[in-house]
Amino acid sequence: MSMSMSKHAHADIVAGEASESDEEISNEPVSTSNCCQRLPTQYNGEGSQILEQFQSAAYENSNHASGDCLCSQVLHNYLLQTAVKDFLHSTTAKAVKSLNNSNQQLMKTQIILQETASALKSCSNNMNLVHNKLSSSLANTVIPDIQIQVPPPIPRSY
Repeated sequence: MSMSMSKHAHADIVAGEASESDEEISNEPVSTSNCCQRLPTQYNGEGSQILEQFQSAAYENSNHASGDCLCSQVLHNYLLQTAVKDFLHSTTAKAVKSLNNSNQQLMKTQIILQETASALKSCSNNMNLVHNKLSSSLANTVIPDIQIQVPPPIPRSY
């Protein structure tokens, strides 16, 4: 979120001279009501209560310098708040994206494991079927056992 809070004139810096402050650069004096008007109107919930408290405190405060300090603190706090929100949003967005990618990979792995388990179960069933058929074919004698006597070898003479 980039937003310009106020327009500043650029001052030339000359060596040996003190730099100009923001109040010296701008010709109009900064007041708390101006400061409150420059705040974004995107406050919701707690933010709107904080803004109302700030505005009432700024109007009640008669010391102009104290109001300017308070205004700059509120602006600084708002910028810090937006920076923290942006940081948290980007960090959580990256984490969510990473978790979604991991979840998709886990789902693909789960599908592959289920297919492998199914294939192994089918293979096991087929092996049991082959074992049962082989056992039954070895137990049944289809061809009767035939005993053939072989005569002793005849000695050869050389």
